[in-house]
Amino acid sequence: MQTVTSPEDLRRASGRAARAGRVAVLASLLVSGVAPPAPAQQDPPGCSPPSMAFNFFVERADGSDAGAGSAVSPCETLIYKGSLTGGSPPACCIQGGTVTITTPDGVAHDVTPPGGAPKRCPGDPPIDTKTVQYQVRSQDVDVNGMIIARIDFEVAESFTGTPPLMGVPTASTAAPNTVVPCPHSTRCVTAFCDPNLQGTGADLGRKGLCKTVAKRRC
Repeated sequence: MQTVTSPEDLRRASGRAARAGRVAVLASLLVSGVAPPAPAQQDPPGCSPPSMAFNFFVERADGSDAGAGSAVSPCETLIYKGSLTGGSPPACCIQGGTVTITTPDGVAHDVTPPGGAPKRCPGDPPIDTKTVQYQVRSQDVDVNGMIIARIDFEVAESFTGTPPLMGVPTASTAAPNTVVPCPHSTRCVTAFCDPNLQGTGADLGRKGLCKTVAKRRC
């Protein structure tokens, strides 16, 4: 059987072949343009799950160390702050996040280092948080005669791979201090806590101490 192809059929066939060729070239370009997968963001390479070194400090009014668990007066001024860095090898590096100190009055304070928590890896020096000042109040003392402050840190990201691990690790710790009441007033002596009294001698650096005043008519 003889097939007769008209000039119009030849033109149509040629157009289809040209379009098919363009599609094939386009597909080839798309395949060749696929980006290779991004390298894993693991820092340092081969690190284990992330951890952190985290400290909480209680200081006197002058910035000297008071120490968790130390005795304080019923109106003493205290300063709280924390420090943080990466964990011990082979922990992965950490970066960002929010650090919060909750003072004994229940108020939460954002003490994230200025500019944000920087990247910290094992062996990096610790960085201090902002400080929070607090004055002891009777209504903040618990049934055991203590005030308790707490610090919390939630890391923004940990460089465990691609994508990085978000929102971990987290850390929290508390610092208790024992509140020692002032002596009871007597018929001849009035005892009270003076929030502006500066300490001397063994109390040097403290602010807000118990004071006794003799009554005139006694």
